[in-house]
Amino acid sequence: MTENNPLSDLIKIALSEVGYLEKASNASLEDKTANVGKANYTKYGAWYGINPGAWCAMFISWCADRAGAADVIPRHSSCSAGISAFKKLGRWYQRNGYTPRQGDIIYFCDKNGAPCHVGIVTKVTASRVYTVEGNTGSGNTVIANGGAVATKDYGRDYYRILGYGNPKWPEEETGGKQTMNTVKGSTDNENKLIITTQEGIGSEVDGEAGIQYFTDVACKLNIDCFPLTVKIWGAPVIIADDIIPFSAGGATLSDYRNTINGSFYAGERPCSILVQDGITQHAEACHIYYDKPESVLYRTVAGEMGIMRVKTVKELPKCLLWAVGGCGLLSNYDPKAEGFCVCTKGNKTENFSDVINANNHAMLGVKNRHLYLVYCANMTGNQVNAFAKKLRLEMAILMDGGHVAGINGTETFAKINTKEKQYYMIQGVRRHG
Repeated sequence: MTENNPLSDLIKIALSEVGYLEKASNASLEDKTANVGKANYTKYGAWYGINPGAWCAMFISWCADRAGAADVIPRHSSCSAGISAFKKLGRWYQRNGYTPRQGDIIYFCDKNGAPCHVGIVTKVTASRVYTVEGNTGSGNTVIANGGAVATKDYGRDYYRILGYGNPKWPEEETGGKQTMNTVKGSTDNENKLIITTQEGIGSEVDGEAGIQYFTDVACKLNIDCFPLTVKIWGAPVIIADDIIPFSAGGATLSDYRNTINGSFYAGERPCSILVQDGITQHAEACHIYYDKPESVLYRTVAGEMGIMRVKTVKELPKCLLWAVGGCGLLSNYDPKAEGFCVCTKGNKTENFSDVINANNHAMLGVKNRHLYLVYCANMTGNQVNAFAKKLRLEMAILMDGGHVAGINGTETFAKINTKEKQYYMIQGVRRHG
């Protein structure tokens, strides 16, 4: 069987697209050379949701998604947005004084110095940088609307190179320690073995056995090894037998192991539904003032887990062990119905849509009777929802984000924003008894 990793896969996937030509209309998008035109229709734009549209940045995002690198390469459809995202991550470098690396995202400027084009660095020598780019043309000058995927190379001091986004690859995030390799079958029967096992345990059916596959096996077999801190599809995840949600009173995540921030709070107290050890800490949905419900994950004393969209705790089943409210995901994903939008009552208007905008978020999910505590970096609500689907969660909610989002797992890659004061936390624990 063969192994893979996001960095090498990014390069392979991008290079495999060389020769793709943009289309004249929204037809034959998957064919490299059919329906050729200059109308900016591409499969990359169709995937992104902007078709037709200038597509060099969407090509980068598409490749990152296919390579499992979406956690380290921000999803973006414009060069300025990509540069801004890398700057927020502290991973942006101007051309002068920086030595580019394979896997860097290279940004170019027009003759006036404004961002205009982007590509992926495939190789670097002492004097040149080699790239693969979407929406470009042949030749070793910047072509920002050339209509093709092509390989290019430039002098490293070329004045049209604006700078580089430097993704934080897994080897760097884990202090140089190798994370679990993903294994692919190299024969038809090996592929069949992996795929049918994935289908049987409810894992992502992609023919690749990695950390998600093995954690799904452990959950399905109910092995006594949790809580575990792992990285799945690049995101820090704590998987636990059960949780304890609690009002934290201003403590920090560093005070508690296997913990993420809780859901919404106002002032110094939770303001979404919270039941802790059978005792109601907050009884109403976070937007109850505007007559909006919220999605609530719960577990009863008898062990039943479920999700309901309610306005008050009284609508939930009796004999609750715990209950956690938030913005519903998966089949419950309807932000507007739950007040994550502009809400008006009388003369009062408030905008809660920032909750689902691009930000850092915490997500709580259920799968195979285990709890998934997930840190989602720089994602919109739609992207968090898509990630919940990719994790194959059965139920899930999105919780507070922005500067309060954090996680404190037992691995270095899962210690993020642990010093921020929190007023609501969720701790992953072992099974009771």
